[in-house]
Amino acid sequence: MTHDRGASGTPGRPPAGAHRIWAGNPPAWPGAVRRRARIAVILVGTLGAVGVGGAWVSGAVGGDGGRSGVAAASSCRNGHRVLTVAAAPEIAPALVAATDATPGSILGDRARCFTVRVLPRAAADVAATLGSAASSDRADLWVPDSSLWLRGAAAPPTVKRTPYVSIARSPLVFAVPRPVAERLHWPRRPLNLVTAIGAEPGLRLGVPDVGRSAAARAALLVVQRALPPLPGGRERLATTLRAAERSVPESPFALLDAMDGDPNLVVPVPEQAAWARARRVSATPDAVVSYPKHGPAFDYPLVLLARSATVRADARTLQVALRGSAWAARAQAAGFRAADGSAGPALRARDGVDPTLARDAVGPDPVAVQQAVRAFATITMGTRLLAVLDVSGSMSTIVPGTGERSRMNLAVGAATSGLGLYTDDARVGLWIFSRRLTPGSDHRELVPIGPLGPRPDGVNGREKVAAALDGVSYVPHGDTGLYDTVLDAVRAVRAGWDPKRVNSVVLLTDGRNDDANSLTLDQLLSRLKAEAGRRPVPVIALALGPDSDIGSLRRISDVTEGTTYEVRDVRRIREVLTNALAQRPCRPHC
Repeated sequence: MTHDRGASGTPGRPPAGAHRIWAGNPPAWPGAVRRRARIAVILVGTLGAVGVGGAWVSGAVGGDGGRSGVAAASSCRNGHRVLTVAAAPEIAPALVAATDATPGSILGDRARCFTVRVLPRAAADVAATLGSAASSDRADLWVPDSSLWLRGAAAPPTVKRTPYVSIARSPLVFAVPRPVAERLHWPRRPLNLVTAIGAEPGLRLGVPDVGRSAAARAALLVVQRALPPLPGGRERLATTLRAAERSVPESPFALLDAMDGDPNLVVPVPEQAAWARARRVSATPDAVVSYPKHGPAFDYPLVLLARSATVRADARTLQVALRGSAWAARAQAAGFRAADGSAGPALRARDGVDPTLARDAVGPDPVAVQQAVRAFATITMGTRLLAVLDVSGSMSTIVPGTGERSRMNLAVGAATSGLGLYTDDARVGLWIFSRRLTPGSDHRELVPIGPLGPRPDGVNGREKVAAALDGVSYVPHGDTGLYDTVLDAVRAVRAGWDPKRVNSVVLLTDGRNDDANSLTLDQLLSRLKAEAGRRPVPVIALALGPDSDIGSLRRISDVTEGTTYEVRDVRRIREVLTNALAQRPCRPHC
């Protein structure tokens, strides 16, 4: 096995420089993992020396000391080849040790004609190169830390439908310095860091760049699911996310080291990273980990990227080996769990982990993760929002069980309450719509988009929006010009698009488009898609009651990367709107 970045193969012999594991200095892997890597360097260096003079042992070496490997290499039809694997840095050492050209390789006699080269690469860096045909660092296989890199909105188009197999797992855990855990009465009480964040003074969640960290995205999902069910949970969620420490590194080892300089920092990492740190620092772990309830796992997918038939055949050989028991044992020895979630003897409680927990943890749902990331962006990046309220005649319908209040009354009350979720820095505007509210359109602007704090005209924006809402009433017998209004609203928000904010349209309607002279749904969807460019404006729609056109609204939100919330019980509109404004899922159906 070689890690020489510039190696290239020639028939019958290894690439130049193949006796080196690393092109530069070996990375600083923790503890026993680093020691095994040094052993691998020595072994391959020795074999490289033997190879000088024409004989070279490549791929796997049999029990005859390498003679069968030498013979096989000379008879390879396509010459000796190098199979390149880009792997998450924490799992790269285990792959080095497992596939080296030494006795005990997991490849056995199946890989006589190729050598495996592992490149430790952050998943974000690999993902960024997949769309570039000119990349000189293209790997044949890829092992990121999470299948989130292969699915969801942020996944490169070239791998969104690529099948993969998981070769290891490591549950997501939250780690804090031991003194913090003891302050929270650990070990006398079970440690639940997710619920402690936002309740314990000073305790903050470390959130790396969500665009470069699967751990950050998975952690946001866990926090979002855990806090809202608690008393005051929505407010605690907002407080927690706004107070999150975002200037933290993305590497799991560096993230754990960041706790040394911040005694109140909670960090999300793979269980394996916490295990490796515990084995490195001392006999007594200086960090305590908490396993979130129903938390996801890093699932280390193996993805085939090569296009050459010969290389793909080699890759499948490696793929088979990485699904076998020999690899599972090596992964477990390096602090990972096998692909089925089973832990090995290396994961011990004295290293600060609990192998009895999170056995069934799997990769997170990419759709749920995307919603969690949007909620985080909405709360922390700032908001630029246009609220568009249906005032057609059907909004006068009385909602049973509300003391004769209409859909209009409930919608206005929910919208007024929703203003309290935002700081004065948020930019909010208000439209109403029915049909032909003005000579040229189906909508009317009540408040232009602007800050909720003081505006240039000296009027407080929050008071201005609240006063406008207080004066809203339905239009008797008014129809619903839905499609034209949606297009106008999206265009209005995009016209003043702010890259530092979440720019969106929030639409509340109880009906369906009944304007015979308007765009058709297909025309609307086509224009929304064509005009999106690099300035996304998601439409967040609330479908109020049984008469709303939920199917059309979902298609509108889908094409704009928004969300539609079906409000079956209009009495719950305030709760649903709160979730919608933070772009959180509403489960069960509202």
